Amino acid sequence: MSEFATLLELRVDVRRKLQSGKESAARSRFRNAVVQAVVDNATVELPEVLVARQLEAMMDDYLRSLEARGVDVRAFVKANEENLQGLMQESRPQAENLVKTGLVLDAIAAEEQLEVSEDDIAAVIAPLATAGKVEPGVLREQLERSGRIRSIRQNLLRDKAADLVEGAAVPVEPTEPSEPAVSEGGEAEVTGAADDESAAVSPES
Repeated sequence: MSEFATLLELRVDVRRKLQSGKESAARSRFRNAVVQAVVDNATVELPEVLVARQLEAMMDDYLRSLEARGVDVRAFVKANEENLQGLMQESRPQAENLVKTGLVLDAIAAEEQLEVSEDDIAAVIAPLATAGKVEPGVLREQLERSGRIRSIRQNLLRDKAADLVEGAAVPVEPTEPSEPAVSEGGEAEVTGAADDESAAVSPES
């Protein structure tokens, strides 16, 4: 039996979800823009080892996506070595930005003495355990042994730092450009422009 008694209820639910999705996307864009602005204004020395590691991770993700589509990864890599090297060079600016973003957020987390609680980690592990059909405690042990729990903790800290940056920012509504007045003859008039310009360039008495 459907959870919606009428077509109207279904339409209302769809509209609500669409609106929620738009608001979530808008907030995500704002958050990313705020964090990027902070990163752009920061001066950070990027360790080459971290950039290389990030590039390797990005390439691994790319190859895994090919494998998921049924591509023979070994044969693909062998046949496209030069192209893959070129792809890595093209991806370097993105990798550098990701590394810089991580380092900046790490610095903010340290400066603000942000912490990750066991509840924070459990909230990440729970859905992963459900998806993998394993007990959360068992998955936690596996993550501890593989060292991935450290990455989870680091990502949570960076999320908290990004939350802090986002919360300190004030969104500014874009201003609509004013339309020039149009005279009876059909010509556009710009009022006050000459006065403003002369005032801007004339020395004060």
